[in-house]
Amino acid sequence: MALDHTAKKQEKLRARLIRQEKGMPVSASSVNLGTSFEMVMNEEDANDALNNDEIKVDFRPLHQCLHIHDVLGKRGEFTANYEENRKLQAALVLAARFSFKDGDLTGFQTYLHDVVGFFIIEAVVLNSTENFRSRTGVELLWENATDKMTQVITESLQDCGDPDLFLSIKLLVIAFIHTMEGYGYEVRQLMDLMLSLLDRYAELMKLQCSERVVEIIEDDEYAPMVVHNEEEFETVLKAFNYKDDSKLKPLSLLIKSFIQNFYRFAEGFAQQYNEMDDLLKKSLENLLVQNLNGAILRKLAANNLSQVVQIIVNLEYFQLVCGEFEELLVENRYSHKGGRVVLEATQNFADSRLLAEKRIFDLVNQKTDEFLELAEYDW
Repeated sequence: MALDHTAKKQEKLRARLIRQEKGMPVSASSVNLGTSFEMVMNEEDANDALNNDEIKVDFRPLHQCLHIHDVLGKRGEFTANYEENRKLQAALVLAARFSFKDGDLTGFQTYLHDVVGFFIIEAVVLNSTENFRSRTGVELLWENATDKMTQVITESLQDCGDPDLFLSIKLLVIAFIHTMEGYGYEVRQLMDLMLSLLDRYAELMKLQCSERVVEIIEDDEYAPMVVHNEEEFETVLKAFNYKDDSKLKPLSLLIKSFIQNFYRFAEGFAQQYNEMDDLLKKSLENLLVQNLNGAILRKLAANNLSQVVQIIVNLEYFQLVCGEFEELLVENRYSHKGGRVVLEATQNFADSRLLAEKRIFDLVNQKTDEFLELAEYDW
């Protein structure tokens, strides 16, 4: 119930920010749940996770037991027994196992709900009693729980290679983190876990994107797009910004999607702005230079002159479209650093274009030599 309530608050915050920027594109950085979320969480306090239409937890029996043991002079014994029982119960909750096999998140959701329920009760008991639950004891219990959760989640994701599943898990964990933070628990270790997941998510996205990039490059025949009449030509001009390179539009859209999906995953992190922006830029540079530019360079071995000419046109396209990628990075970046973002890949494409031009001269010279060898001249 508490997690569902938090998720609804997250959606409410997103809707509020979109209304604030109505008529303007909403960037991922403007939907930073880590900064504005507390304001929204403080609204509608009447929605108590332990006292609502679906759930009602009655703490009166506990308070009665405390009063009875006070009268009997055995409060210390009752406190010690309660603390020991709660430790055992926490161990049982955290020992539960779940699997992400086939993308099924049901077990993981149940696991998170059980942990949330346990520690909400701890927070309520701590704040509604005196000289009963030790704050240090509860914090130690929570610290042990976060250690165990970090270990279990990390191990469960060890063999996961699905970026979409990572994103679904991230959304659940972020809701969990904000819920527990709202009850006063320290969540730094869980945020560190999310940053490690972000790093893996970026790597998975890059791997998935690079495979598709190489596939498109390898399947390209490197022949200009042919239009048969003026109507077809006008259709192409309307559909694409670069009339000679319209075949490459899916590649640029794929890379833009890579950038947007990264920031979608990063949504909810209030700290480590620079780390996230730097991580994305590093992954994007690697994708553009090693995978995209590298795949194109391998095509330069072609002996077909028209293909090499088309490779030059393609390289010019990517050199230009890098400017769009840079604008997208500036628009979505989390850090408050000013100035533009410069991708080194732009220069790499320019350098590769020079190599392709040299390849044309080599092919022309080769063809000239072959022609002269075939000709019979009477010197």
